[in-house]
Amino acid sequence: MILLSNIVSKKVLNLFSGKIEGTIKSLCFNELCSNVASLKMFSEDDDEFLIDSKKVYSIGESAIVIKNASAMISTINQCNPNENSPINLEVYSMTGDYLGQVCDAELSNNLKLNFLITKTHRIRQDQIVNVGGNIIVNTEDKKIRISDFKPHIKISPNIPEEKVYILAPKIEKEKSGETETQTIVGGSQSKFKLNTLPCPQRIMGNSNFLLGRKMFKTVYGQNNEIIIKKEFLINENTINCAKQHGKLMELTMYSRKKA
Repeated sequence: MILLSNIVSKKVLNLFSGKIEGTIKSLCFNELCSNVASLKMFSEDDDEFLIDSKKVYSIGESAIVIKNASAMISTINQCNPNENSPINLEVYSMTGDYLGQVCDAELSNNLKLNFLITKTHRIRQDQIVNVGGNIIVNTEDKKIRISDFKPHIKISPNIPEEKVYILAPKIEKEKSGETETQTIVGGSQSKFKLNTLPCPQRIMGNSNFLLGRKMFKTVYGQNNEIIIKKEFLINENTINCAKQHGKLMELTMYSRKKA
């Protein structure tokens, strides 16, 4: 068994060249700290390299041994991996008990994590539920996965698309010689057809007849702001503002033609 603290600061020995390539500065773990993914090394020139844990030939008392320099990957122009190191992280049980701060870790010879070590506890790797800002562990016999606590997203039921129709008067065309006349059928016997083309969600009539009419009462908006004052004449801005507040009916009711 190997302590993490004993790996940091070890020399890296290249078997092929016989050189000391540099010094191990830290270890990069996988997501749940089940094993060491890579070892971070700095050369004598302070260049940074990563050594894949699978490329480590052996671990001795004085050095980490690699076969040759192909095991070293330069981090220049590459994103450094998240070390995800458990060292100095606080450990809590799922029931909220504080188990201390990680001060070391016990690894197997193939760099798999066996135990996290605090001043008061030795925590098995299979007890780790989550590693984030802190380490959450399961101290009970029941097997628990972090996915068991994933929030459930409610999906709204499919609502059928609402179809909106505009009633448009039917237009009859009559040709006489080279001229063409159009007659809108009206009166009590008016005929209408359904227009299924894309259209606004609400039917808006032509409100231009309000232009120039004089108000005999002040009309207010939804937040009690004044849309138009009494004795003022209606213009296009007034109509647009009234449309936004749903007050076109009030413009019609409280206005009259200018004398």
